Amino acid sequence: MSRASNTSEIDAFATRVDNPEDADVAHVRKAAPDCSDHARGFLGSMHKGSLEFEDAEITRLAELTSIVSTVLDVYLARPAVLTGLESVAALIGSFGTDDAPLLEVIFGDAEPEGRLPFDLPPTMAAVIASRTDVPFYTQAPLFSFGFGLRYQR
Repeated sequence: MSRASNTSEIDAFATRVDNPEDADVAHVRKAAPDCSDHARGFLGSMHKGSLEFEDAEITRLAELTSIVSTVLDVYLARPAVLTGLESVAALIGSFGTDDAPLLEVIFGDAEPEGRLPFDLPPTMAAVIASRTDVPFYTQAPLFSFGFGLRYQR
């Protein structure tokens, strides 16, 4: 399960286990990749660096998904390259959601809402090839500006 400001919020939805082998599903929360150096003040805190997850992180998630179905929530403070994360059972892009509302969506007690405010590029090469002065210029985005899902009822 994820880190929580209020552990009882999560415990209202699920029973925690110590080993992934004992779980029915795993829930992982990650932030979009960022190489900011907050110790350097304002300029150091600006988002920078690759939008791709490191190979070690992709491998770690793949190992977890080989053990248990995994729901991955990526906090999209900036776009991210999500290619390579196909082994997860479900992928959620969020924008600072607290644990309880996110779990309500995961468990079907609430509807997902929202739309992407930017394109999600397929690769870092696509980011480099895009024109930074033209909005939504990403070639073949993995998910386009405005994308969002709704439950079918």
